[in-house]
Amino acid sequence: MTDKNRLLRLRRSMKQKRPAFLHQEHWKLKRFKKASWRKPRGKRSKMRARERAKPFSVTVGYRSPKLIRGWHPRGAPEITVHTLQDINRIQIEESAEAAQLSEGKSKRKSQSGRKSKKKPQTPYVLRISSGVGNRKKLDLVRAAREKNLYVANPKVRVAKIASLEELESLLPLRDVIVSWHVSDKLTEDEREDVLERAEDEGIEVVE
Repeated sequence: MTDKNRLLRLRRSMKQKRPAFLHQEHWKLKRFKKASWRKPRGKRSKMRARERAKPFSVTVGYRSPKLIRGWHPRGAPEITVHTLQDINRIQIEESAEAAQLSEGKSKRKSQSGRKSKKKPQTPYVLRISSGVGNRKKLDLVRAAREKNLYVANPKVRVAKIASLEELESLLPLRDVIVSWHVSDKLTEDEREDVLERAEDEGIEVVE
């Protein structure tokens, strides 16, 4: 673990020194300013020849350490999830790894006779796929919180309320919901109840 922390600090310092990789001749056209880096392939390209005063080119020397490449800044590898089955599978793998770690700690404890005061950290960071819809994303965030798993992108743009019970179920997730909308299928009485309950909770609902 100490080696991983050292590599994370090294990656942080490397990121601060890493230059911005710009598109070739990004100063000429407006569309090149927002474009991502492209490998220069021109025969007479000065950027390809790495002449002085030309934009930096991507090389392997700028890469992060291989052991922690692609990791989240929290110090754990990211796993993309699409369904609830993916979270359940991760939870099973995590429990198996935790059992192995507890066995190793119990052996070290019996040898040293001291207790470890450090809290166990989650070995994974979840990232919900961008193709997942708002309703399904809410279910994934709720399941991840129940299993004490960290989600890197928990924000949900729109939560559509179809009943008062659904509003009550979404209240624990109010910190990740950007905007609230009322469904058009509600009757006038149901709509009034939902709006009144949302007002009591300090939630601004868009009708």
